[in-house]
Amino acid sequence: MYIQKQGTYNVTLTAINGECRDSLTKPAFVQIYPKPIANFLYDLGPQGFNIPINFTNTTFGGNTFFWKFGDGDTSIATDPSHQYAGEGPYRVTLYTVSDKGCKDTINYPLGVDYNGQLYTPNVFAPETGIGEAAIWNPKGLSMKEYHVEVFSTYGQLLWESTALENGQPSEGWDGRFKGTIMPQDIYVWKIRAIFIDGKAWEGMKDPKTGKKSIMGSVLLLR
Repeated sequence: MYIQKQGTYNVTLTAINGECRDSLTKPAFVQIYPKPIANFLYDLGPQGFNIPINFTNTTFGGNTFFWKFGDGDTSIATDPSHQYAGEGPYRVTLYTVSDKGCKDTINYPLGVDYNGQLYTPNVFAPETGIGEAAIWNPKGLSMKEYHVEVFSTYGQLLWESTALENGQPSEGWDGRFKGTIMPQDIYVWKIRAIFIDGKAWEGMKDPKTGKKSIMGSVLLLR
């Protein structure tokens, strides 16, 4: 017998031998607990390389949660945020378990589109940084033309690159000029980029003014 509806059930056993019969009832012998219903919402927001996607858990009856974001990363947070490293599509899966051990799962496809996006870090440390923190390296996708320049505050050109690999910038500035590391200071970058759809990059948005500019600054730490 399969019981799907939640509730408490009596169980009765009846034995028959010819004209003789007997039965035994166990009241409230089976308890069926409610199954959780997994569900979630997500907010793509203004997509960019430095902007995570926020997930809102709308699960009913769940007690613990396990997320798979489709790129190998996972989370046990109730309402996680996740930063994707590149374009999708990805399939996000949420597993939930109730306090009684009942389970449910749901998944949705999620498209992450970084076309037309280009991100520049605002700080790096050539001597003390680890990995990406040691090199100033703009990030972008789907570019067919690209030219980046870095200047001192006096306007001297210190470094430039047009190198692309699979539509992505493939070189970064190590903070040096003619082999000598530059002093701690603020430096100015300028980027011109055109994407494969023919659209020109409009620049980074200033969080205070909301205006975009193809020029900006980066702090070199020592």
